[in-house]
Amino acid sequence: MSAFGYRISLFQLSVKGKPKDRYPFDHRALGGSLLALLEGEIKQMVNQGEADDRKSTFFTVDTERRDNWGLVTEVSGGVFGSEARAVNVKSGQKTKDILSDEAVLRGSRIVLIVPPSGDYGVIISEVQGNASLLSPFVNQLNFRLGLMNLRMHLEKDIADGVAWMDYLNKPDVGITGVELVTKQSVDRTSFDFDDSSGVSGVRMFVGLAPGSGLAKKFAASLKSMVGKGKQPFQLVGMVGLKDYTDSDFDEEKIITVKDGQRRVLEVSHGWPRFVYPLDTNVRPLEQDFLKAIQSSVFTVLHEVGLTPTQGWFPK
Repeated sequence: MSAFGYRISLFQLSVKGKPKDRYPFDHRALGGSLLALLEGEIKQMVNQGEADDRKSTFFTVDTERRDNWGLVTEVSGGVFGSEARAVNVKSGQKTKDILSDEAVLRGSRIVLIVPPSGDYGVIISEVQGNASLLSPFVNQLNFRLGLMNLRMHLEKDIADGVAWMDYLNKPDVGITGVELVTKQSVDRTSFDFDDSSGVSGVRMFVGLAPGSGLAKKFAASLKSMVGKGKQPFQLVGMVGLKDYTDSDFDEEKIITVKDGQRRVLEVSHGWPRFVYPLDTNVRPLEQDFLKAIQSSVFTVLHEVGLTPTQGWFPK
């Protein structure tokens, strides 16, 4: 698994406190261009770092630039609150003492794609290990937008659904079945003893034969769930399991296999978080990062009815 990757989320803009009152990106209340408005606000965030004393974290925007539909930012974040030391990993020798009110900052990238019209944009956050700086970036931006009675809302389920469907459709990935777990209705299962109160849960596995009609129907049903929001997948109905309903189960999982490795997707409450891996163990240069994300961003935009024309992606 690569140490580097990225996450894609959709975003919309609304009146603060009224998430359903969404603004199209060319609305006159936004000056006719959300891209220009966001560029101005993010410019003012550069080198205006903020410490979160409750979480003992520090975040700052280092640089930003605008190109085509894109705002490309370099951001940094780190933790503070306890004394530490820096060492040379090759020699093991200490190079610096780090005080409790100092933070060691790691760079990351946030890229916003803001179409000139419509009400959906895309925000891409670089992931290192399993962490990104998306949350402090959006929090700081929303503080500034709030002064104008605006708020940015993230929608991750559609983008995650698109990503998982792309993954599941790869020729080297197979869906082997579904796993259903019940912790509340174990009384519907027969046991060889009278008192089943000691049973904490029942796990049921329904295997799918590769290439079968049921497997194809199941894949089509999964595709229809993209964009449905955070809701149960109803796997019981998808696999045609009689005498049970989805309410009988507390957990619903899709079992996949790739290169002999089993991967479990927990879909009880919608698509799980997806991190696109980058094929590198060294942080990519900005141009390489932009090149790697472009195709995936296009696919997500297409899912919400946007087909970018030539000259939309930042260079």
